[in-house]
Amino acid sequence: MLNVSRSLNSDFNIIFKTNLKFMEGIAFQACTINDCNVLTQIGIRTFREAYEPVEDPVQFQIYIDEAYDEDKISLELQNPESGHFFLKKENEIAGYLKVNIGESQTEEMGEEYLEVQRIYLLKKFYRQGLGTVLIQKAIELAKQKGKTKIWLGVWEENHRALSFYRNMGFVKTGSHAFFVGNMEEIDFIMELEV
Repeated sequence: MLNVSRSLNSDFNIIFKTNLKFMEGIAFQACTINDCNVLTQIGIRTFREAYEPVEDPVQFQIYIDEAYDEDKISLELQNPESGHFFLKKENEIAGYLKVNIGESQTEEMGEEYLEVQRIYLLKKFYRQGLGTVLIQKAIELAKQKGKTKIWLGVWEENHRALSFYRNMGFVKTGSHAFFVGNMEEIDFIMELEV
């Protein structure tokens, strides 16, 4: 049986190394189970920076406790249909990317899709072109794995992210519920053909 997680991580690093000449000091690191604690902490920090100021504090903490539970992250890292990658700038973690294929996608989208489930940067790395680097690598990984479409969910009130994804060529194709604690919010589903 093919270990898709190892394949996702290995393919990603090969693709990335061959196309990074345009940005010095940028590198990706495929996450392993040994990175669980750091990935959990980066996940919490980036999510807090992005959303804590605009969310109900109680509901927000419920979400953090559930979504970024270290045992849950450990299971995600062992999932053969998911891949996690740190984006580093000058050897410092700037953000991370989580992608899913097959049945690990959070919505039933089909085998032709790769999901970008999480794409986050630390605030101090905003507006440096790194979001584009993350999306470009997801596109290249999708192509490498024979996928023809990428999809992601983005909160309908996150106008900065919506604008970014539209500029990258994503189009809104639907919506789904996203719960922050017990509070229901709407995420737009956006897709990109690759």
